[in-house]
Amino acid sequence: MGKLKAGFSKVDITPPVGVYLSGYILRGEPSQGVHDNLHARALVLDDGKTRVTVVSADLTGLFMESIDRIRSKASELTGIGRENILIACTHTHSGPATFFMRGVEEVDGEYLALLERKIVDSIVQANNGLRESSLAVGSGLVRGVGYNRERRSREPVDEELGVIRVNSLKGDGGCLILNYACHPVVLGPSNLFISADYPGAVERFVERSLGLYCLFTCGACGDIDPITNLEVWGKGTFGDVERLGRLIGAEAVKVAEGLDGTTNVKMGTKTASIELPVREPPSVDEAKKELSAWRERLEELRRSGASTGELRIAKAMIGWAEDVLRSLTNRSFPKSKRIEVMLIGLNDTLLVAIPGEPFVEVGLKIKEASPFRYTYVIGYGNGEVGYFPTAEAFNRGGYEVEMAPRYLDITFLKPESEAILESSVIDLAERLHRELESP
Repeated sequence: MGKLKAGFSKVDITPPVGVYLSGYILRGEPSQGVHDNLHARALVLDDGKTRVTVVSADLTGLFMESIDRIRSKASELTGIGRENILIACTHTHSGPATFFMRGVEEVDGEYLALLERKIVDSIVQANNGLRESSLAVGSGLVRGVGYNRERRSREPVDEELGVIRVNSLKGDGGCLILNYACHPVVLGPSNLFISADYPGAVERFVERSLGLYCLFTCGACGDIDPITNLEVWGKGTFGDVERLGRLIGAEAVKVAEGLDGTTNVKMGTKTASIELPVREPPSVDEAKKELSAWRERLEELRRSGASTGELRIAKAMIGWAEDVLRSLTNRSFPKSKRIEVMLIGLNDTLLVAIPGEPFVEVGLKIKEASPFRYTYVIGYGNGEVGYFPTAEAFNRGGYEVEMAPRYLDITFLKPESEAILESSVIDLAERLHRELESP
């Protein structure tokens, strides 16, 4: 256990007006303005033996190609091991298109290159500003923010607010890492203004109140939507964004103000590649029939004067069917889905980064089985590969199981993928906990 040093930074990553926004296939127009700026915030921690980085970026998500480039460049410039760099996105659906989704607008390559460099810069700045600091961890409870959209019910949800506070001993900087499980989709597809959605409102509230940087991370929120969507989906306003931001931000400030920090910190990380099983591919004839059906569907929609959104969905499904058929023809259809999970241990606290959207029950099971006192699951951590439903949800079907995978990939996970993901994470957590507990 060593004396903690920490560095902090915040850089503006707001794209130019006119870029297309990500997250909704029903939104077909470019952005028209900026409601609130987007940022990447970085924290670097060093206990004398291990140095880690946590970044929170106000983006819908990033593909592994971007994550790899950022980690490699940041590691080159700072000496921090790339396996010790965690880059999480807040998953705002009013941020720029930064990764591929069928039927959703093309990524602006020029902006993406600049964005990656800015995130690297945030890590470098934080690393260059290391100073003696303290660490404190706690949790709060924020009710009435989200509901379970997959079950159309107010349960199950995870209303725990994770709070990690890092303060410079000289009082010249610090930050909070927050973790809360709710989809940042207060603003629906009709919104054409760049915004960090409710996580941005939380970040602004905390930073105004405490004078510290605020790194917001989404928990296991794959099936959790803001309560504003319960009756009429997608009609939330910027007023709703601010209201939810105040609810979560106020609890974060309350918890943070009651924490006593320690300078004695022992850190460790674990990273693992996990193979998740996918469904068997269709036959070539089945794939051809699927493609033909979607092409006929598109023509039917055109004849009937269907909406732009319906046409875009059909076009996306044609693209998916074409890619499936191509992979079958050249015998490249994936036999599994490989993902990387990353764990960071900070004394009695565990951060678990999963590169996509785990359902809330997945997060709750990991929390319950974790040997750490505090465990916070971070969705959209080091990538965005789609949803991680429960086995029960696979059996029920629905958007997250049957439709969403077609926008990002050509494969569908099997129900047993839930147990494999959870057991793999818990095994890593137990190994990391033993290492941190050893003298």
